[in-house]
Amino acid sequence: MKLKRHRKVALKIHRWLTAEHLRYLFWRKFWRFAKPCPHDGVYISSRKDRYGANSIPWINAITLARLTGQTLYHHCTTSCYHYRDSVIHKLLIRNSVPSTHCPTCDLHEMDGWFHRQHEVLMQHTDGRPLPDVIAGSALKEEFFDCYRREALDQRWTLPRESHDLIVIHVRLGDIKEHEKENKQGFIGEENLAQLITLLHGRYAKHQLHLVTSPDPKDIRLCESVVKRSNVKCSVSGNNNIDYDLYLMMCSDILILSRSTFCFIAGLLHQGSHVYSYTNWQHFEELTGPYPATGNNKYQSKVLSVLP
Repeated sequence: MKLKRHRKVALKIHRWLTAEHLRYLFWRKFWRFAKPCPHDGVYISSRKDRYGANSIPWINAITLARLTGQTLYHHCTTSCYHYRDSVIHKLLIRNSVPSTHCPTCDLHEMDGWFHRQHEVLMQHTDGRPLPDVIAGSALKEEFFDCYRREALDQRWTLPRESHDLIVIHVRLGDIKEHEKENKQGFIGEENLAQLITLLHGRYAKHQLHLVTSPDPKDIRLCESVVKRSNVKCSVSGNNNIDYDLYLMMCSDILILSRSTFCFIAGLLHQGSHVYSYTNWQHFEELTGPYPATGNNKYQSKVLSVLP
């Protein structure tokens, strides 16, 4: 018994002493020695928010720094701590230089922070939004390769063959059903049942799979909707957020919810199509100039609303 306990302790110590985590600890303990952020560099902090609201801006900042040849600076705060071992945070650490906080040039502290960051990027891409800049680029392959290596290290297995898999992300967890339709929220039980039926009719040869939160009550809710739709469809929710993202990335067709979390998988998707089941504010901000009007609406050629 003592030997087993010692092995568990040794494994925990091994996980903590990764290269990325050692750098994280250095930043947190010795931040006063970090370089001050020059105003001609790209600087991004962290938000007291969930994974998607942090990761999409981090990906945007890495992309902006690569395109402009500028140095990316990042101040690793306690807001990073919860996601310190995630794939995207490791990418951020690997692609940035530690810095003290610089609120005057922080991409996170802009007015209308989500769409303003993308507008800054589009100034350097002839108006192309982030999804179109990432698509087919070496950056996309580099980012996805990190997930591929994580899958091998963690021995992740997919529930089905990915070439005929449709994954629908169902946002639940902290979001109530009656959230405003233009904000993050749950699709609603009736709308979810209709979406499952619609996709089954259009793609009869594909297998359907729902990805939701790992909360048992959320999984039961999705299973009850599937039963009501009378369509064969599996449901999963994993405590490892990177596994859920990897599963969505490897699908043939991905249906995005009203959530910035699944946007990560949308940007790095390896299959044939990515759709949002509806249009909403952050989706418009990600796919083109905001507010979207006239010819600018849905400017992205990679992400679109399900027709």
